[in-house]
Amino acid sequence: QLALGALARNIQVSDPRRAEALMESLKNEMNDATDAARKGTLIAALGNSGAPDLLEALSPILQSAETSAALRAEAVYALRNLEDAQSESVLLTTFHGETPEEIREQAVRALSYRTPTPSSIEGQRELLSSETSPRIRMELLGNLVHSLENEPQQLRNILESTASHDASEEIRSEAERLLKSS
Repeated sequence: QLALGALARNIQVSDPRRAEALMESLKNEMNDATDAARKGTLIAALGNSGAPDLLEALSPILQSAETSAALRAEAVYALRNLEDAQSESVLLTTFHGETPEEIREQAVRALSYRTPTPSSIEGQRELLSSETSPRIRMELLGNLVHSLENEPQQLRNILESTASHDASEEIRSEAERLLKSS
């Protein structure tokens, strides 16, 4: 099943009708699935496709408080191959409210796959100072280091602030190590 999503992505240009048929089949199977593991696999397959209508297909899962955190986390991560502003906004707003940690973590991982935009970088910079999970802050720091490799002064400012103010000794040490190596 996972390979079908990747296949749909690979043939979108050469055989768009076949790609669309694969996507429709995966979406229908996902909507009909009653087993959580099966539904999760189908969400992952859809994520592999990077189809332009993926966010629309996943919106009911992303917006339902009745959907398990594990499935919502899978749906958030599935947005990693979309490069549009709307899916970026969904990933960044995942951190608002009482969102479970596993969902926030998948949002950070999805952001790491995407081409960084100024709003994504700014959003992640803000999250670095407000996120409660040290593990997620460490991933955010990694994303920012990668995203800002061509913006040394902006990266230096973030690293200095993190090295001085982060609540986690491990993250402060990592920021200090990165400062010394830059």
